[in-house]
Amino acid sequence: MSVRLNSPIWNKAKRAAAYSKVLADIGKEAVSDVGINFKTAKRTGVTAKIQKVRLSGKNKGARVTKTIVRSAPGETPAIATGQLSRGTKWRRKSAFSVVIVNDVNHAKFLEPPARLNRPFLKKPIDANKKKYLEMARKGTKVLT
Repeated sequence: MSVRLNSPIWNKAKRAAAYSKVLADIGKEAVSDVGINFKTAKRTGVTAKIQKVRLSGKNKGARVTKTIVRSAPGETPAIATGQLSRGTKWRRKSAFSVVIVNDVNHAKFLEPPARLNRPFLKKPIDANKKKYLEMARKGTKVLT
């Protein structure tokens, strides 16, 4: 027996719950793709050394030097603290859409058309658009 969405058996709440699950899966996958992009992106910028002072633990007060490769314009930002990666979240925009956001203060200066031009949200999401559409098709195919 197959039940169609326009059948009286399916009410609006059941359809909304089904779409909600599909959207949540897509949102989680998009956030995961952004995190993977941070770790796997190639950086061709200048090598820099960052010095930090340990604030706690066995070696409190010791200076620690970390070498990073800065990102060039057009590349994903280099990971220095991990705030951008951890700050990426998904939210429901409406009953049928999800938005990927980053609440870190300096995120707005990195994504184009900002002057620094270090895209970290748009690139991985655009690269995986087909995957998200396929997830939506598979998730809603069960309903029809």
